[in-house]
Amino acid sequence: MAKNGKTIVMRPGTVGRKADELICFDTRFLDNATAHELLRLLPKLVHVRRAWGERFRQRGCLVCRRKKVAYGCGGLCNRCLLRTYSQLRVIVRKQGEGRDPAAETAALTRKLDAAQRLLH
Repeated sequence: MAKNGKTIVMRPGTVGRKADELICFDTRFLDNATAHELLRLLPKLVHVRRAWGERFRQRGCLVCRRKKVAYGCGGLCNRCLLRTYSQLRVIVRKQGEGRDPAAETAALTRKLDAAQRLLH
């Protein structure tokens, strides 16, 4: 990648590599509807999900390292997945304390709302 003044010029092939680097997350803690929509939009996630399953079969759970247990998802056994999910739920709840989701959403959409009003 080279900079040409203020413009970033991408060399051939770097766009594909950058997209590959971005697809490093999985959908283990998303609701089913969001996960399915992401899988529809980003089919490469299917390969990432399969890779987590294969990694689990080869090396066991990411957390407890056990192999002879039921697979949950994202490289975790069911027990570790539930424990991690519960911990994340508590963290997200604490992060949300004192926040006003309606005000945050309004702030995020303020420019879009102004543009729509101008166009209509």
